[in-house]
Amino acid sequence: MLSKLVETGRKVMPQIHCIYGVPGVGKSTFASKFPEPIFIDLEKGSYALDVARVSDVPTLEKFREVLQLILTDNHSHKTIVIDSIESLEGLLSDFVCKEGKVDSIEKYDGGFGKGFSRLREIGREIMIELRALAEKRGMTVVMIGHSQVRSQTDPATNASYDRYTLRTNEKFAAVIRDLSDNVFFVTHKVYTAKENNKTKAVSDGERVLFTEWRAGFDAKNRLSLPFEIPLDYQAFVAACEGAAPKSASDLRKDIEELIKGLDNEELKTKVKAALEKNPSEETLHTIKNRVLTYVQI
Repeated sequence: MLSKLVETGRKVMPQIHCIYGVPGVGKSTFASKFPEPIFIDLEKGSYALDVARVSDVPTLEKFREVLQLILTDNHSHKTIVIDSIESLEGLLSDFVCKEGKVDSIEKYDGGFGKGFSRLREIGREIMIELRALAEKRGMTVVMIGHSQVRSQTDPATNASYDRYTLRTNEKFAAVIRDLSDNVFFVTHKVYTAKENNKTKAVSDGERVLFTEWRAGFDAKNRLSLPFEIPLDYQAFVAACEGAAPKSASDLRKDIEELIKGLDNEELKTKVKAALEKNPSEETLHTIKNRVLTYVQI
């Protein structure tokens, strides 16, 4: 019977976090503060941290073997940290080249992007294996990535601007973004100040974690977190404990309030039409983040 399959109410589940940002901001140190972490240190960059690690992972096959051991062996680790996403992409690329018997992923199966499509397929399998770790072992997953600046043209406004994205092939980045529960962008806090009638950027060393999409960077969260959190683990935990996931009706109310501040009538009409389709909570989160980029807060 259907009633025996249906679950109701909210469930607290271990999360898959993607944390990416500028070099030297403290991503690995932040990840090391999660409970009982074990690093799969593909970059061999965790040696200054007092953590458990597996660093001899030269191939994708070895990487998946380590995941399986973490899933099935008796251990006390509560967090798995993958450092970094770019190094994992390198293992995937090497595997695809070996599979296709080519010396470049661009030559796989005759080219035309087929190699990157194959990399995306295997990347999706890896994310499913990480989800199994979260669900079957109750482990938090933290994936650390580096950022790059890419130019993008918004199809709605035809405006071009620079933004931070994961420093990987876009197809692989899309898999990471889509199948992670949360994507956090971390950077140094920058202020502007005027000096001799010129505006200059000023930083005092403060580091921040952003949780929602903006034109300047990718980010998302399913925890109803504040937009900006200090890059400090205790501050992050406090924000998570104080954030109650919003219901679809709450998200709808937020969006309806936000579109009152939209100057773009065409966009306002599109948002209202989207709301009339009774979208899911996930889609409502996406709509809200999208509207936030156009509203002057």
